[in-house]
Amino acid sequence: MTRERRPGMELPFDPPSSMAYDRISRLPIFTFERYLVIKKFKKYAPMGTLLDIGCGPGYLAAEIIRKYPDLDVIGLDISQDMLDLAAQNLNPGKVKLICGDAAGIPLDESSVDFIVSSLSLHHWEHPAAAFREIFRVLRPGGRFLILDLRRDAPGLVYLFASIINTFAPAELKRTRGAQGSLYTAFTTDEVTAFMEPTAFKQIAVTRGFAWMFATGTK
Repeated sequence: MTRERRPGMELPFDPPSSMAYDRISRLPIFTFERYLVIKKFKKYAPMGTLLDIGCGPGYLAAEIIRKYPDLDVIGLDISQDMLDLAAQNLNPGKVKLICGDAAGIPLDESSVDFIVSSLSLHHWEHPAAAFREIFRVLRPGGRFLILDLRRDAPGLVYLFASIINTFAPAELKRTRGAQGSLYTAFTTDEVTAFMEPTAFKQIAVTRGFAWMFATGTK
């Protein structure tokens, strides 16, 4: 049974919770999340300019830069606190960091070759508008790859999230952490519905155990 979505369950990050998120982003579970993205990512042989939407403290961008040093990487996040942490975690000569919303990306039309996003989609207040923006800023032939939790995950995932919350730093417990993320997440069908009105080619949403990948080509 798919749980009802609770869009206000996960509370916004403040400076203390952003710093706590930075710390836990170094843990193995987040290393595995980045592994999933990079594994999927490498089959596309990315070149040119890459935009990381919801870059947070920058660990995925750092991994991409390490493996693909010729890419021009841009990190976008709606939280300046997260961008300040990313600036500390990333080589400033290797990435450009900008503050902005996925539904109003502050970049020119057809200016990006690849867009990646991980564990950010469930934070997007206007996901359909965000996918239109992704289409706008991608160059013809450009691709996107988005990883997020899925609300239609098995019940065992919800149990695991509650256990994670028990051991989470107090600053993250206030945001309702992993449980909040799951209840705020979209289902695979909902994400497909966000993408279908766009002119993307080859759109697909594939399921993992607790997560999903959304992909498409302009």
